[in-house]
Amino acid sequence: MRKKYLKGIVAGMMVGAVVLTNGQIVSAKTEKDWQWDFAHNYGVIYEGYNARDYALKYCGEVGTCKTGGYNNAKYHNFVGHGGDCTNFVSQCIKRGGMVEVDDGRGYNNSDDDDKPSPGLDYYWCAGKQGRKWKATDTWTNCDEFEEYMRKSRSVTSYRRTSEEFVRKNAAVGDVVLFVDGNDAVHAMIVTMVTKKEIYLAGHSNNRDKHPLAEACDSYKNKCDYRFTLTLLKFTSVK
Repeated sequence: MRKKYLKGIVAGMMVGAVVLTNGQIVSAKTEKDWQWDFAHNYGVIYEGYNARDYALKYCGEVGTCKTGGYNNAKYHNFVGHGGDCTNFVSQCIKRGGMVEVDDGRGYNNSDDDDKPSPGLDYYWCAGKQGRKWKATDTWTNCDEFEEYMRKSRSVTSYRRTSEEFVRKNAAVGDVVLFVDGNDAVHAMIVTMVTKKEIYLAGHSNNRDKHPLAEACDSYKNKCDYRFTLTLLKFTSVK
């Protein structure tokens, strides 16, 4: 993220300055509101095929991945710390153009319990700092990832829906979340679309082009409550 650049923009604005639309005063915005707007809108172009290529490179699926293996070395493997599925998807969409939002004080609770985790305003992974890997819960936790993306202006469409809807509407680079009752429990990214099926990549069970139907059948059997899906669509440039 262009942290210094964003701070420069924000610093030049008066806190509580009015917003004008066609000469009409609409509302007053705080410095934090402006930072949120610019972080989610300024220069964001999402390219789903870049996200797809990253997913295929680092999926870890033996014999089908390109050269990257399991995770880019600059990111931690969160297997054993709540699972790696959301961490992997976050890496992919970052490569596609998703912007990190960082105030420099976020931690992942499962990895650093003595530090507070920030709220849903922040989404980032700082990599390794000493012996610790620093990331917000929204980067690594599936349920908080969903909540963050639902509010994010980088997401053009958010919908909890059916398997059939996802199959008809998902595009390469979109994210599919598997939901147990009210809780998102697994995240995967779309890597291929055909007339009959959607194919997904993900961790912690390494997948590169896993059929949506098979993934759904697996989670239907695991879910304690009503099984649904969430489809997160991003602005894609082809």
